[in-house]
Amino acid sequence: MAVTGLAKRDLHKLNMRVQYFRKLRGISKEELAILSDVSERIMSSIEAQGMFTDHGVTNYLKIARGLKLSSSELFDLFKYEEDEFFGDDTEGQTGAEGGTSE
Repeated sequence: MAVTGLAKRDLHKLNMRVQYFRKLRGISKEELAILSDVSERIMSSIEAQGMFTDHGVTNYLKIARGLKLSSSELFDLFKYEEDEFFGDDTEGQTGAEGGTSE
């Protein structure tokens, strides 16, 4: 499903949180896919820069479980300041509708 506007920005934050917690746990995308019972294709797509595909709440809930997080921990998109959590590259990733500014 294509995503635009503010939803694109929130989806980017959610995907970055998946990547952050995966790396924090020290596991590969492949390992997380197995732990979460989602395909490796979905895991790669979630972490791909510039990809804004919504993989559905069910898959994100499975990933939260695979990461041993509550759903609220994974979906808490406003807990951190962007520059603290995501670095300075967030602005370039959310560009105007229709693409990124890479």
